[in-house]
Amino acid sequence: MWPDLYKRFFGIEYAKAPASDQRGTSLANTEGIARLLNLPLTASAVPVTNKSILGLSPAWAAIRYISETVAAMPIGVYSWDAKNEGYDSRTDHPVNSVVSSRPHPHYTKFDFFQALIANACLGNGFARIHRDASFQPYALELIPPHMVQIDHSDDGSLIYKISGERAGSSVNITLMDFEIIHIKGVTFNGESGEKISLVHRDNISSSLAAQKYTDNFFSNGTHLSGTVTTDIELSAEQRENAREAFKNTYGGLDNVGTTAILDMGLKYNRVGLTPQEAALVDFRKLSAEECSRIFKVPMHMLSNLDRSAFSNIEQQSLEFRQYTLPTWTEKVEQEINYKLFSKIEFQKRRAFVMFDYTHLNMADTDSMSKLISAGVQNGVFTGNMFRKWYKQPKHPDGDRLYIQRNLVPVDRVDDTITPVDSTGATANTDTTQDGNTPSTAN
Repeated sequence: MWPDLYKRFFGIEYAKAPASDQRGTSLANTEGIARLLNLPLTASAVPVTNKSILGLSPAWAAIRYISETVAAMPIGVYSWDAKNEGYDSRTDHPVNSVVSSRPHPHYTKFDFFQALIANACLGNGFARIHRDASFQPYALELIPPHMVQIDHSDDGSLIYKISGERAGSSVNITLMDFEIIHIKGVTFNGESGEKISLVHRDNISSSLAAQKYTDNFFSNGTHLSGTVTTDIELSAEQRENAREAFKNTYGGLDNVGTTAILDMGLKYNRVGLTPQEAALVDFRKLSAEECSRIFKVPMHMLSNLDRSAFSNIEQQSLEFRQYTLPTWTEKVEQEINYKLFSKIEFQKRRAFVMFDYTHLNMADTDSMSKLISAGVQNGVFTGNMFRKWYKQPKHPDGDRLYIQRNLVPVDRVDDTITPVDSTGATANTDTTQDGNTPSTAN
């Protein structure tokens, strides 16, 4: 269906996705949508900026999913315990309260990371590091991307020139690299992220044009639902009176489905959607597919369930956690670890930040059930570890490790049965029929 519609209405050939990726179709290019809407072919149909991108509902949804999911994830300061080969929580570290509680007096931890990642999804997210007299960070201040210009100093190091209006005051400062948290989107030079508004300008412009057209189409009532004709010549006043009378009698939601009774030779002719208009309404589905590819967010998260079922929704959600979220959490962790901790802390792994994926993994009940079962039965996890994850109180016997003893030699089954009392001590209670303790086989 879609290839024919594209060729007929957009005037372009539809490019089928490669065999390795048949999950979606591609947006029409700017030329095609511009021709459909009678817009100039020499420029984007609709100007594309970070603000206008957010007006595209699938893009808004994708950015929200990524940024809010990352913002909702617990984050804290940890150290590596080499002796026990595990992580120790460092709630006493000054950085912990900054990243896990309130990075700035004006916003919460959730607000901070949501804004930082949302800006990064569009290209670059920035935050200024405020330090006290001992060089310890005490606050992280979000900086609007449009105020930041990245440059190099004479010695080649990165500098960030911040200028513009902020809170009613003019700002014009230059910060060094170690004074800025910089989270990049896709980058090709390692110094700045590529702006979505530039890289995908044509595709997004086409989607915005189609959205604007359809919104105006329905909101402004430019489409004629029908015509009323007569063989009688009417004056301008009579035509206006007839139009108003017909509208008042049969228009509005209360009159939907009613039967029109016309006199004076009047005839009602219904006008349907043109093929172009019908195709344009469905065009919005394609914009969702394009946003899905740009931001790596599954289609069902963008409210498109056309090709979704429970099984593939679960798989797509897992892929989102495995392939989309880590690209952002890893960027945040690496940037914060390098710039908020001392060199010795960072190198010796005495202090570093880390996101906690536990609550996301718990959403996959089947996988969590298997993990709990296998972990406890094989002596990897204690029961209290899982109780803590589910915010349950500790059990008195929940810190013990257990292991199954399923595989034993057939001739040694009786020898391997060693009852254990409540204290964990071995209770040698096995006796023979005559009441004597059996001897241990050699």
